[in-house]
This record gives sequence, structure tokens and C-alpha cells, in this order.
Amino acid sequence: KNTLSGSGSLVKTGTGELTLSGDNTYSGGTTISDGTLIAASVNALGSGDIDNSGVLKVGEGELKNTLFGSGSLVKTGTGVLTLSGDNTYSGGTTISDGTLIADHADSLGSGDIDNSGVLKVGEGEL
Repeated sequence: KNTLSGSGSLVKTGTGELTLSGDNTYSGGTTISDGTLIAASVNALGSGDIDNSGVLKVGEGELKNTLFGSGSLVKTGTGVLTLSGDNTYSGGTTISDGTLIADHADSLGSGDIDNSGVLKVGEGEL
């Protein structure tokens, strides 16, 4: 388990899964070209934008990173995940468990929402 830091970026390639753990501080952004990127907490995702063409699975925390691309977002685990940015990802959202809080409807990107947990939305139109 390594810690990622510095101004560089992370690019997830290939169809498999990559799990990020720990508190990573890299600032160059994240690209998911294919496959699945798993983060138990948003602290594993650094501070840059996330270009998602695959699947991003996140457990808990406040995701301040901007999320865009054709990929999907999956909320995992029993904790609370908060989306606070204007996100434009188009692959849909799945809430497998726990609570997903969106500051506003634009935080959820576009695409269908499959909810098996709790979804709280501050304002906007779904």
C-alpha cells in the first residue's frame, strides 16, 4: 500500500480493478480509462479532477473533485458520501448501501440513479 503525493496524475488502465487506500495527496487529477477504481474514502483520490470512462466506486467522505466523462459512480459501504461539485459524468449513479448526499441535482451528473440506500438532494431538478 503506497501513498501517492506530488503534482502528478494517476491513470487507471485495463479492465480490472485498482483499489486506492490511505490518504493520498497527489494533485494532478485522476483518469479512469477502463475498468474499476475503488476508493474506500475520498481521501484516497487526491485533489484533482476525475475523468471517468469506467467505474468509480467510493465509500465515504466529501467528494470535492469534479467528476466528468462517460463512466459511472457507485456509492459503496454503509457510510455517507457527499457530492459537492458540478459534475457532468454521464454513466449514471448507483447507491449500493449507505447515504449519498448531493448538494444540488447537478452534483449527480446525468444518467439513471439506482438507489438501494438513501439519497438526499439539496436543490435542483432530478
